[in-house]
Amino acid sequence: MLQAIRWCIGLFAVCFALAAHAGALEEITQSAEHGDVEAQAKLGFIYIKAKDLPNAFKWCRKAAEQGDKGGMLCAAKLAFHFADDTGVMKSGADAVASLNAEGIKWYRKLAENGDAEAQFTLGGEYILGKRVKQDLAEGITLICKAKKQGNKDAEKVIQKSKATCS
Repeated sequence: MLQAIRWCIGLFAVCFALAAHAGALEEITQSAEHGDVEAQAKLGFIYIKAKDLPNAFKWCRKAAEQGDKGGMLCAAKLAFHFADDTGVMKSGADAVASLNAEGIKWYRKLAENGDAEAQFTLGGEYILGKRVKQDLAEGITLICKAKKQGNKDAEKVIQKSKATCS
């Protein structure tokens, strides 16, 4: 019961905040619809806060398609989230494969541009072989790149695995 009350209070707070900023939200939406990449990314994050993940994914993806790094990271994470969601899995293996491929695409673009979080995540995917064909060498290489940039999770993985980075 307490959890339900907290949820209602949280929902009320989000609705109140959105209503208080309805004019700003409308302005951001109009800018996003006209191709403003910054507005698209902002709108994606607004929808995440509102827990409207389908709309968040839509706007993050649009920002990502225009090269926005925040949009790419958001789209990658949401693609994996939806691919792992049991509701999507019921819609078929093709939908899951497509979402996984999209997530990998955004993580790869970010990793190639030196994003340590993306290098770590993509490296983990190659090591596990869940969303891509398993390739331990590629996975370790990417995690080492993330480690060199100070990614703490990458440092832990390298330490625990006793792998060496050149």
